[in-house]
Parts: sequence; C-alpha cells; structure tokens
Amino acid sequence: MQELESWRAGGSLPAMVLRISVISIGIMLWHGCSQPVRDSPIPAVNVRIPSPPVPMHGSDRQTHLVYELFLENTGKDELKLNRLEVFPTDGATPLATYVDNALSEILFHGSPLEDPETQRVLKSHETIGAYLWLTFRSGESLPRSLRHTFVFQSNGNDLVLSDSPASAVKVSADEPIVLGPPLRGGPWVAGHGPANNSKHRRSPVFYMDRLTFSQRFAFDFVLINKAGRGFTGSVSRNENWAGYGAEVLAVADGIVAATADGVPENTPLDNPFDKGMPTTDPKAQPGNFVSLDIGRNAFALYAHLQPGSIRVKTGARVRRGQVIGLVGNNGNSGAPHLHFQVSDGPFLHDSNGLPFVFDSFEILGSTTMGWTVGLEPKGSAPPDFDSMPIRQQSTMPLSNSVIQFR
Repeated sequence: MQELESWRAGGSLPAMVLRISVISIGIMLWHGCSQPVRDSPIPAVNVRIPSPPVPMHGSDRQTHLVYELFLENTGKDELKLNRLEVFPTDGATPLATYVDNALSEILFHGSPLEDPETQRVLKSHETIGAYLWLTFRSGESLPRSLRHTFVFQSNGNDLVLSDSPASAVKVSADEPIVLGPPLRGGPWVAGHGPANNSKHRRSPVFYMDRLTFSQRFAFDFVLINKAGRGFTGSVSRNENWAGYGAEVLAVADGIVAATADGVPENTPLDNPFDKGMPTTDPKAQPGNFVSLDIGRNAFALYAHLQPGSIRVKTGARVRRGQVIGLVGNNGNSGAPHLHFQVSDGPFLHDSNGLPFVFDSFEILGSTTMGWTVGLEPKGSAPPDFDSMPIRQQSTMPLSNSVIQFR
C-alpha cells in the first residue's frame, strides 16, 4: 500500500545512517559464560542515546516514555542480542523486557532485514538501534532515570552488559507544551500518529552526517466523510478530497521561523517520486511549509500546504487561531492532508520531535489509513468512528484515532 508520505522506509535505513555522534552512556561490563572459555575477550559495545526519554501524555490516559537507543559493536566478534531490559535506576524490577520477536520488532538495522533472528545480529563495527516506548498507568510515578541491561550471545558464550547506575539516563522533567487546534472541526484521522510502530515513529532522517527523529510525534491529518473515506468520487482529483483547501491554524502565538512555497500539487495516490522528486534531499519532503517558533525551543511545522496559500512571511508574529495556509498535497505527499509536528528546530530534516498536547478535542473512534484512502481490501467493513465522543483535555491523540477539534 502506498502511504500518504511515500518516502518512509518503514524502519530500514541506509547503512551510513547509523554512523552517528550522540550522547554516550558510560557502561560497566560483566560476562558469565554458559560454556566458559578461558581468556575469551569481552566484546566492546558502546551504548548511545540521541536524546533523553521524553514523557508523552496519550489519549489512552497513560503516559509513555519515548526514546531511541543504539548499540555499536566495536569488537571483532559477531554478537547476537537475546535480551534487553529497562530498569528504574533505583529499582531491581524491570520496567520492560524484550526477547525473541518482541525484541526484533523494536530493532532497526542499516538495511532491511526480513528474518527476526538476523535483526538481532550485531556484526563487528556495526550499529543497531532500538525504538523504546515505556507505558505508565494514569497516576503512576515516572522514574527519574533509567538503566539498561543487555544479554548477548557470542561464540557460544552468554555475555551480560549492564550500565552503571552512576551513568544512568535521566528522564526529561519537561512537561509537554499545550497547543490549540491546527485545524477546525472534523472528523480528522490522526494518521500515523504516536505509536511505537507508526510510520512517523520509524522514519528518522539522515542529513549532513546527522541522524534525527523529527517525526517522533508527528501526524498526518486527513478529513473524512460519513463513509470514513477521505474522498468522494474520483480519488485522483485533489478537489474530491474532503480536507483539500481546509484552513490551517496557528496552534499558539509565535514567530514565523521559515516558509517555503511554489511546489506544485501531486496527483493523489500517484507516487511523487515517479515525477522526479529528489528522494535524496530531505529538505524537499515537506513541500510548501510553514514553521512557527512557539517558544520553549519548540517549533510547529505544517507541511504540504497548497501552493500560493501561505498567508504569513518569515519573521512575522502570529496569534493562536490565525489562518496561515490551506491543506494541500505536494512534496512527499500521496494525498491531501496536513503533516503536523513539533520539534526542537524549524526544519524536518534537522531536528528532533517533541511531545505536545492539544488543549481540547474529542475522540470519535479509530480507523485505518488503508480505509481512509480507499486502499482497504474489497469487502472490508467500514470503521465505527461515530460512537459517543470521548472528551479529551491536554492529551495527544494516538495513531489513527478519529478526532474532532473543539
């Protein structure tokens, strides 16, 4: 199925992507051998985390700690990761344990790997990454910091690597920024929204020797009709999509940090790469966009806006609720929608995503992006998104929720 934003690699990266410079965690190493080998070397493994775990308050009434972790094998021997555990620094009970397929599902390599067993193999001088997503019930205290334990296998030996409590990873104490709606009314599908397996979550960007996760908490908002579809009539006309031309709103008072305009519209569900779009340049992916500096080192990015519809200029001050452009379908976009995210820099290609919450909205249900864009298998039942609305305040919609802004 073609995605709304078709540049996404679904978790696979070019090999060079993983050669990065990030915050290192000092580690202590112990090894216990199931088959002891005298004088066997302890493999050198570096553990790195690009940014501290960040709390995200979801519409499921739970808090999620979201971050990425990298393991680099600097030794000569091949390693196979069999277990990853996350602990509070001051506790002995793991917050999360990943083994077997559950472990393979959170890992990503330098190239696509179909075999879950191969996914956990770390060759000499190779780096693998892990997408971590820890969930805490409403009212449950969050740990101040985390530590990690890894169990590898190498040459028939079990090797346990555990980081020192003195060098634990601190959990960010920052509360998410509170925003107004980026669009009016609904129902809007919060496509590819926050989830550990969502397309945005699994789409890091490599640019100028730097790996970033600007889309960590991003959305593709698609307006749908009563049938749950994003369009009526011919799917190939932008004008037939319910959200095409909808007014896009400033989510907070701020200053326009950057804009781009003049990129022509795509034909819906027609791969923009087939038209010669520069796939190697992540700067081109947002198409026409506006980036707002909303304070607290946070920038709200609106992508794929209609050409000629942008109503603000760089350096201008905007007020919450002000119209800044119209929903379009350009850049790396497969259908009319608003790509919206908040990150610590003004551009998609050079920033890391930050959590945020909308001050007020309603959840009407959930759906799939396949049904929304008309690519669901024939005979599938439409989603039930017209049940009793659930009022939300100061939370973030989860992936593929159907919501209405108030």
